[in-house]
Amino acid sequence: MSGDKRCLDALLNLQPYLDGELSEADAEVVRRHFELCKPCSPALTYLRSFRDAVHRASSSDTLRAPDTLRSKLAEQLRDGA
Repeated sequence: MSGDKRCLDALLNLQPYLDGELSEADAEVVRRHFELCKPCSPALTYLRSFRDAVHRASSSDTLRAPDTLRSKLAEQLRDGA
C-alpha cells in the first residue's frame, strides 16, 4: 500500500513538478519516483509530450483565434463578464 501512496503522491505532484512549483527537495522526490517507477513513468512522458504539443500549437499563427474574437474576449475580461 505504501507504494501506491507514493505513486499517487507523485502523480498528484506531476503538474506542479513540470511547472517548477515544487521545492527542490519535493521536485527531487518526484523526479526520482518517475525515474525508478516503471508503472508511473509513462504519465510523465505523456504529460511532457502533451505540454510540448500545446506549446507548439499555441505558438502557431495558423491556430490563432480571429482578431474579432480576441477583441470580444479581451473586452469581456476587462468588464468582468
